[in-house]
Amino acid sequence: MVEFLDVVLFFWLLINISLIFWFKSNILKIILFAFAYPFITMFMFCLDIPIGGSLDVIGRPTHTDYCYEALIYAMISYNVLVFIVFRYRSKIVSLQRLKINEKGRIWIVLLLLVCAILAYPRAIIGTGPRWNLIPGQWSVVFLAINTLLVLSFTKIKSPSTIVQLLILLLVVKGGERVDSVLYLFIFFSFRRSGNYIKEIRLSLVGKVGLILAALLAISVGYTRIGSGVSLAILIHNIVSLHTVADVVHVYFSAFDNYVNNGVSISPFINHIFSLIPMHPYGGAGSNFCFTNVLIKNMPNLGGGLFYAEGMVLLGKSGIIVYGCLLGIIIKWLMKADNQLRSVIFVLFIALQLRLQWYGLIYIYTPILFTVITIGFLNLLKNNRNSSRSEVPI
Repeated sequence: MVEFLDVVLFFWLLINISLIFWFKSNILKIILFAFAYPFITMFMFCLDIPIGGSLDVIGRPTHTDYCYEALIYAMISYNVLVFIVFRYRSKIVSLQRLKINEKGRIWIVLLLLVCAILAYPRAIIGTGPRWNLIPGQWSVVFLAINTLLVLSFTKIKSPSTIVQLLILLLVVKGGERVDSVLYLFIFFSFRRSGNYIKEIRLSLVGKVGLILAALLAISVGYTRIGSGVSLAILIHNIVSLHTVADVVHVYFSAFDNYVNNGVSISPFINHIFSLIPMHPYGGAGSNFCFTNVLIKNMPNLGGGLFYAEGMVLLGKSGIIVYGCLLGIIIKWLMKADNQLRSVIFVLFIALQLRLQWYGLIYIYTPILFTVITIGFLNLLKNNRNSSRSEVPI
């Protein structure tokens, strides 16, 4: 039986989704969408609608005690975020462009192809392991090179851009969906304007292309595990993506963990050591990562809505604090008036689903690798210019 609280939450949910369309920027829309989309899964769970995944299999006996409270806190956090960034509702994103000519971009895109083979061998060549043909953080390098190509964008029909788009489609088709789909989104959303790349209004072709890419991303998730794909499965996943069910389970489990174990400083330690690449106390594999803290209380498949970390660190108020934190980061990035902020903004967009559905911890290493790569290219450029300016004796 539908209760009064269910009706209130339903209309609150509709209002929160409608707030996305108040913003002119497609980038802000995708950020708000990533935040609000899991609310649908949470609300369906509250209504006792079967969801599937770990949310049902592991969590349903326990989560029914906390699901309404968890949804309310999550939506309050979202409303705080919207309040902070609302002043930018009429703004579009403009990023400082890297000055790399087409010849340089072709060399970079060839490097991207090599890196894609090393990072996702099964997706690109159809054989070998799913990740890392040889040991190394090749997926991070893949992100860094894509960011270089995005920020040096010239035109959509250039050879380097066409090859990059084909590589991204191969990666998505091979099952590595989370980041590559958003790089495709960036390509459809930006165009060069002098020394900047600026957002444009999505054309009909762009919208259709993104919808098809999203449907491809959903379907490959099932083909990757050897399962068939039907129209009913696609429709169900549009309403409640299987991945989202798993990360909502992690968020819900944070409430049970809070009741049983209180708060923990572990996520703070995790963030500090994540600033040091490959440190055992940092990153998603560390015992200090919020997902691994929660797994000690209840099994999960990894990941977790980013504000679940706030719950582990600060209790229920941490959910709202993390929404506020995301708003502050967006405000800082919307003033992207230099190369560093532009680099961070592109990575922030491309990693948006990973950051919101798996944790903020994933941003550090890609930023470090990308900044180092751009610094190295600038050093080569300066050395070449200085050697040309030397006058022979």
